[in-house]
Amino acid sequence: MEENILTEEEKRETAMMRALSRQRAEYIYYILKGAKDMGIDYHEFARKGLIEQGVLRAERLVKGKTFKTVRDFFDAAAPEKMRKAFMMRGEYIGDKLQVHCGYCPLVEAWENLGLPADEVRDLCEVIMSGDMQSYNSMPGIHCEWIHSLAHGDGECMFEYTMRDEPDGDIDPGEVIKPKQDRPCEAKRPEW
Repeated sequence: MEENILTEEEKRETAMMRALSRQRAEYIYYILKGAKDMGIDYHEFARKGLIEQGVLRAERLVKGKTFKTVRDFFDAAAPEKMRKAFMMRGEYIGDKLQVHCGYCPLVEAWENLGLPADEVRDLCEVIMSGDMQSYNSMPGIHCEWIHSLAHGDGECMFEYTMRDEPDGDIDPGEVIKPKQDRPCEAKRPEW
């Protein structure tokens, strides 16, 4: 979503949502940095906690809802304010939904802290454990992470399809990475 088509109020709301997300990214970084500074390998415990939170987030989102299509899911899971904050758009291809995000306030926050690219990628992979668990815990929904701004792609892209059976829980020991199984056509916009 282009910034220049937002009203002044939408720009303020978008800026606030992005600021809150950047603050969340800083909290996460400093908590995990504190663990690392104490000699604790934070990866597995952080993924475990984020996976548990992902299940809780999914339960809250689907409470009383049934998703018959990926469009139903997208409308419930990505309110307009979130779409604007992440420069998010949905593209429907048959029974598949591709969600494209041209901006990530978490990646921006970590980059602004001066973190090297490999650390930004690592933090993104840890965070995505919770997000992927959340999406794949929802009845009828399957999500794949295709592209990632933190991994050098021009956008983050996720593909959602309907499914009959739940995907099951993500193993906290498993590192979640984008598939990157096809070229990313998008160019990263200036933030």
